[in-house]
Amino acid sequence: MAATSVQASRNSLKHRTSKAPQQIPQVFSEPVSTPCGHNFCKRCISEAWDTAGLCTCPLCKEVFSSRPELKVNTLLRELVSERKLDKTKVTL
Repeated sequence: MAATSVQASRNSLKHRTSKAPQQIPQVFSEPVSTPCGHNFCKRCISEAWDTAGLCTCPLCKEVFSSRPELKVNTLLRELVSERKLDKTKVTL
């Protein structure tokens, strides 16, 4: 079961924009989790909240009364690191 969860995480490493949940063809640069449990690139979600002035989750639309503290998603960070290493090996 854990392998399935890890594979699902690897398949969903693409981060999303804040205005429309469309995928960007890059992996998370610094994956963080919102209080509702969704994951985004820290820079992307921070820029979106700076621009909008209202902190909402781009996926489930949950509204946060104050700007939440974003926590680094350590599992995704490790997966991103592994993926970057794999890409480096391929390009060498």
